[in-house]
Amino acid sequence: SSSPPSAPPPTSPVVTTSVAAPVSQLVRVPAEGGSVINSAGMLSGYGKVDLTGTLDVCGQVVANGQGVDRTLNLTAFGSIQNSTDSTAGGPSPGWYAEDHGRLVLRLQASKGGGALNWGEDPADPLLNMVNAVRLSDVQTAGEVGPVQLSLLAPIRGDLPSLSTLDGVPIGLWEVDPSLAEINSADLTIRYNDAAVLALGDSESALSLWTLSDGSWQSVDPASVVLDTTDHLISGVAQDFQYFAVTAPAGNGSDIANLIAVPNNQIAPATESVPEPVGLGAIALLGGFLARRRRR
Repeated sequence: SSSPPSAPPPTSPVVTTSVAAPVSQLVRVPAEGGSVINSAGMLSGYGKVDLTGTLDVCGQVVANGQGVDRTLNLTAFGSIQNSTDSTAGGPSPGWYAEDHGRLVLRLQASKGGGALNWGEDPADPLLNMVNAVRLSDVQTAGEVGPVQLSLLAPIRGDLPSLSTLDGVPIGLWEVDPSLAEINSADLTIRYNDAAVLALGDSESALSLWTLSDGSWQSVDPASVVLDTTDHLISGVAQDFQYFAVTAPAGNGSDIANLIAVPNNQIAPATESVPEPVGLGAIALLGGFLARRRRR
């Protein structure tokens, strides 16, 4: 693959905000060597956030490399929760990677202890957050479990070739790099249904893929279960370092930078100086979100 473009880091933070959001809702999330802004339900940027405690995500977290392979590292947070879920038809809270971004989060044991969650409240039995992942029945060499996963923008320059993937990746993850691979695991993914819609595809046409030793293989179709109501795909994956959900090319739309809020609803960068945050918990509560009864 081609080398990523080199560009100097921005000299000032980039603020992404909803048009309807008052400036008073903007808060700065400290980052080391990067630019991360929390604004009206969206946290977007890159860098390492060294805050600890609980990250309460009721909006969208976007790893945005701004044209260069960069990482938004949130592994310092001890736990993830989403205290408010979205209503039907509203923007979907979740995790996104665009413009050469990589998003790294810790895995958390589920409430019952039988699975590992990535990007989902461990107490939640259902994956509600877009691109959240659940691993169960995990087997690795030496029985050493994975600690983290990364969500990747598919245009990064450091990715293995995607040419043998059948279709367009609407979600792409890398296993904890401290492990050579995961020998076996039951994967469940809350896929990005907005990306499927943008492509003009049917959710029933999605596929689940894994990569090992440089070769992409489709997950055994006999093990794959697709739930188009809750937007979940699951299957038993073997010997993998990366995994992906793909959709047919459909109408050919470029979804490389697709996030849940359409671009035409995002305001230009603002000169407003966000307010610093010093708490161990950050609430990303957008005005577009309403509480709904958990299942």
